[in-house]
Amino acid sequence: MVEVKEYIDVKNIERLRKSVLNKSLDDYDNFSYHLGVFENEILQGVARLYLNDGNAVIDCIAMKDENNFFVKDMLTRTLILKAVSITKETVIIYDNENNIYEKFGFNKNNKYYMANKNNIEFTHECKNCGKCKK
Repeated sequence: MVEVKEYIDVKNIERLRKSVLNKSLDDYDNFSYHLGVFENEILQGVARLYLNDGNAVIDCIAMKDENNFFVKDMLTRTLILKAVSITKETVIIYDNENNIYEKFGFNKNNKYYMANKNNIEFTHECKNCGKCKK
């Protein structure tokens, strides 16, 4: 089973972030909302969300296995939903991942992805559900 939930174990956040991103905790961690994604109760990834000048910022996305698309997709969707609920206008995502955020309506800039919260869409793809976009 895969779960995404608030995660405040800063030692494990820092350990995973260092091993994947080669980054330590910083001042933003003091006021960020941290999420962890767990598969069978084992931590698979972490990320943080905070407000900066009224914009919701998602960054420090660290996944144990970048190829586990389902787990990263669940973390991403949860973060974006939370970001839309707290921002006045814009959601910004700092991540090196290619093409995962465009499907939600984000545009790539030099170092980040950005979208107006009113332009973010949660699409899905499945066989013959009748609701998928063509």
